[in-house]
Amino acid sequence: PVLKGAMEDGWSPDTRLVATIILTQILSRVQLSVDHSTVWLNAFTIESYGANADGGQFIAMALDGSSQEVIELPTTHHDFLVRSDDTIAIAMLDDREVDGRMVRGDSIVEIDPSGEQRIVWSSWDALSYSSKYSNPSDWWIMLNHLQWDEASNDYVASLKHMTTVVRVDGESGETEWLISPDAAIATLYPDDPFLHQHGLHISGDDALLLFDNDGARGHSRVIRMALDMDAQRAETVAIYDGNVSSLIMGDVVEQDSGNLLICYSSEARLDETTADGEIISQLSFPNMVNVGYIEHLSAIGLDAARW
Repeated sequence: PVLKGAMEDGWSPDTRLVATIILTQILSRVQLSVDHSTVWLNAFTIESYGANADGGQFIAMALDGSSQEVIELPTTHHDFLVRSDDTIAIAMLDDREVDGRMVRGDSIVEIDPSGEQRIVWSSWDALSYSSKYSNPSDWWIMLNHLQWDEASNDYVASLKHMTTVVRVDGESGETEWLISPDAAIATLYPDDPFLHQHGLHISGDDALLLFDNDGARGHSRVIRMALDMDAQRAETVAIYDGNVSSLIMGDVVEQDSGNLLICYSSEARLDETTADGEIISQLSFPNMVNVGYIEHLSAIGLDAARW
């Protein structure tokens, strides 16, 4: 299910959002086309990212009900995006045998408009496997958030189980940097260690907003970082702390105005804050298990009758 609405009573007048509701049967990311005529969904059952992945789908649906396209992607999970050239970039599992057991890695895969698939990046090629990062089911990476920087054709992804953020050259697949509190991994070391992060928002080559689920031990927060390649640092510029704990998921989006939308997923709460951290308004989603990814939409061009 997808929840979409206009914010009222104190929210910025141009604020619109799409929030993906996470249920026990289906997990999905949602993205709307620029003209708001098509909705894309990444859907998979809980079982499909268990020990035997089978059942993931990428779905494109016209909002007027005139068409639906389904691409069967058994190993898809968590996140995807549709680029301006209509190429799909999607997180897919990459399972390999290590010492007699299957270990779950991840990859970024592109699907061009003709349906041709290309593996852009694989955790097995870019990183050294260590069992210390795996959860009990041997999921080593868990790529849980993916963004694309159109200007550079780079991808930036959150690797939850490694507590790491990676930037990847979209053409060559080379890893450009790794932000991690683990000095053995990091090429950019953060001023404020984070833990089990989820949502992120990139701004050019040298700025990053990161939803930090567990780094503050007891409550979740968003960290604004300035990336200094020469000093090999991810410098903390600001911290936005909602004084609640989102045990899983969590997202952050920066609007054109500079205001932030911060989603505390397992608390089913959405804050809009100024760039200085002042909370403008809060929205709660009652009777829902979790609110996952959010997407900010321009109010321009929305057909109110259709929504």
